[in-house]
Amino acid sequence: MGRIRHSVFYDENFQTLGVITEENEGKSVTVINPGEYKLSGEKDCVVTLTIITGKMKINGEEYGAYQTREVGIREQIVINTETVSIFLKETRGYRE
Repeated sequence: MGRIRHSVFYDENFQTLGVITEENEGKSVTVINPGEYKLSGEKDCVVTLTIITGKMKINGEEYGAYQTREVGIREQIVINTETVSIFLKETRGYRE
């Protein structure tokens, strides 16, 4: 059975609901209000972000609906958005 988590950051402007599967894969959906968000990279795994709705810049590069961005191990990113945006985050090899 997976472990479900709800996380809240940046004064409730960045919220994530996710699950860690028995296969140590993390899947979450994140909803963010307009703003700038600095995220540190995962220490042991590669992450794929898929934009579901909205437009955002990730490290200065623009992404829209259904576009993906791979985030490398320990890669820090800055997300900027002017609209409410939603993205899916998939993590392979998740470790606590």
